[in-house]
Amino acid sequence: MSIGNITVVCPMCNNNMEISGEQKNKHIECSKCGNGFVAYEAVRCETCGKLRHPRHECWTCVPDNDFARKYRKTVAGEALNRLPEDMRIVLKFESEKNAEQFEEMAQRIEDLENRLSELEDAIEELKQEKE
Repeated sequence: MSIGNITVVCPMCNNNMEISGEQKNKHIECSKCGNGFVAYEAVRCETCGKLRHPRHECWTCVPDNDFARKYRKTVAGEALNRLPEDMRIVLKFESEKNAEQFEEMAQRIEDLENRLSELEDAIEELKQEKE
């Protein structure tokens, strides 16, 4: 017996795709962004009526920053919780270390931008004195 086509929505880029029913609930790749996801049949958003992935919030109704935050909390959090405790400890340590390094780099960039601005002002003053 042949199963008809279904519509799925990529949870990463919100691309709608029509696939064969045989691929339903199987891991597929998005034709637009190339990310892999489980091909659950799309559902309509209760608020706006647009198609969405059934395990993710509607991109139209949830702002991108909220969507990204919720996505990280749910999907990434669930994946992290399935890891052994020692791996979670290492990942937490590395994450904190990376966050510290990022803050240090951001501060260094700001310092360099301030210094560059001071040098540009000094060059401008020298040019004016020379004239």
